[in-house]
Amino acid sequence: MTPLVSVIIPAYNHENFIVEAIVSVLSQSCNDFELLIIDDGSTDSTLDRIRTFDDPRISIIVQENRGAAAALNRGLDEAKGRYISVLNSDDRYHADRLQVLCETLKNNPQVELAVTGINVINSEGEKETASWLERGLDYYKKSDTVFYAVIRDNFICSTSNFFFCRELLEKTGFFLPLRYCHDLDFILQASVHGEVICLDEVLLDYRVHGSNTIKESHIGSNELFKFEVSSVIAYALGKKGISLQKAPFFLDDILETQIGSMLDIVGLMVCFFKQVKFDRRQFSELLIDAEHPLKIALLKFIREKDDKDKLPWKMYYEILEKYEENVETFSSIYQTLLEKEKQLVSFADKVTALNQSVFLLNGEIVEQGQKIDHLEGWLNEIYNSRGWLWLTRYRRLSGYLRNLISSG
Repeated sequence: MTPLVSVIIPAYNHENFIVEAIVSVLSQSCNDFELLIIDDGSTDSTLDRIRTFDDPRISIIVQENRGAAAALNRGLDEAKGRYISVLNSDDRYHADRLQVLCETLKNNPQVELAVTGINVINSEGEKETASWLERGLDYYKKSDTVFYAVIRDNFICSTSNFFFCRELLEKTGFFLPLRYCHDLDFILQASVHGEVICLDEVLLDYRVHGSNTIKESHIGSNELFKFEVSSVIAYALGKKGISLQKAPFFLDDILETQIGSMLDIVGLMVCFFKQVKFDRRQFSELLIDAEHPLKIALLKFIREKDDKDKLPWKMYYEILEKYEENVETFSSIYQTLLEKEKQLVSFADKVTALNQSVFLLNGEIVEQGQKIDHLEGWLNEIYNSRGWLWLTRYRRLSGYLRNLISSG
């Protein structure tokens, strides 16, 4: 019987996480699925742990190590379901994921790719904060456009978040054998050829740990990463018929995003693709062929640019984090200054009120002084008058006579 959903797990050296991944699929509320696990030449005990499961819905395929895209494509070749769902071997589904997504595509036949909200977790399975995810979601909610939002910051995040109709592959083709961004390429191509829907409901745990491909730091990884990302973005813009200058992701805070440090490279490739008019096969050859002259030239350009700027992409994010910390500090200082300003304004108002009171008191003091000066002048006139002189003599004579009479 043909299953409704084909779940594909490409597995490579994830012995610590593969059991959780498989259990999360087998525990789904929707049980009409097949689970295809492709072990891509693991050298640890990943395959042994896969084989501990005994469930008729599981098919195990073992191949030599050829990379994540090749493992995914092998799974697509074997898949029989109407819908395709991917789960990387270090991530895990929430229990209702397949049920919710099946109903979503069934009720929205115009939609060909559906994704959900995610939790970012660490190697121990504990939830972690992710500023890039929040930033990407904020822009998506503001623009309501998957295509531009994932170019700025890939908030969809991973192939683990893909749930799509089998027919979509006829338009996009299978996954390109890219090291870093076969997921971004697939999302952009799906956005070019069909409708993508993003559910708010969190139904996936995306694990960040030391062996994530995106955290690689070997020689050449930086320029290859930038080359792949810039290529798939430029190619998708061309397919959309949009020039780099007219793309709305320029409008705000672009330098803080994934594409921010690659705009010049994207611009070069947009111009080149427009002139050459690459089809999908030629584009794939450019990305895969290590001897392709354009690829060699662009990798050299990226390397020289990074050497000049001294700003490799990992350092770029570290600087951004420091900048954000400084912004928070300055914001705190600004708020403190605002409070101080309010206090100073209040103090100034009190000083003004006191000054007015002092001014009024000074006026009253001046008025009283004038009255006192007038009285002093009046008294001086009395003291210097004849009447005061005779009055003084009279008082003296009266006192003399009273003493004389009392003594006699």
